[in-house]
Amino acid sequence: MQVSRTSLRRLLAAAGLRSPRTRRPPRHRRRRDRMPQAGMLVQMDGSHHPWLGARRPRLVLHAAIDDATGRVLGGVFRPQEDVAGYLLLLRQLTALNGLPLAVYTDRHGLFHRDRRAPLTLAEQLQGHRSSTHVGRALQTLGIRWIPAATPQATDEIVKPPGYHRRRVRGTIRVDAGDPRPKSGV
Repeated sequence: MQVSRTSLRRLLAAAGLRSPRTRRPPRHRRRRDRMPQAGMLVQMDGSHHPWLGARRPRLVLHAAIDDATGRVLGGVFRPQEDVAGYLLLLRQLTALNGLPLAVYTDRHGLFHRDRRAPLTLAEQLQGHRSSTHVGRALQTLGIRWIPAATPQATDEIVKPPGYHRRRVRGTIRVDAGDPRPKSGV
């Protein structure tokens, strides 16, 4: 006779016999403290949303926010979350605000190569894994990349819910013939 684990647990619980092992309480995730000074850390992320309305194409807002102040430092609209969008955002960010010490992003493949992926032949000959375009740009500028531990950690970019959407929708002008936005964030 075979009894499944859940059935056995249910039968033992009905007989008043509990497991001697207690459940471990869930580990508390502490929120990361904000940086003490503006310009030290910039959070960057892409926000997928129908920014121009339901009848217009969906765009991705690549946005950068100062970690210490919560101020929006820049934004770029693109048809998809891509290398060009982050490089344009980085150029806009450095031109308007200077170089940050570090950038905090999700672990998107645009920022780093997956360690589990096999090395290419060129990487095997070099003896190390090559960087992505965005990774090389950050290294060249001397900006440290800090990956978020969870995807939710970069939600500051798109939160509070609708915050940027309300602010941005009022500032976007669209030509009837050209669906691309005419002004940045």
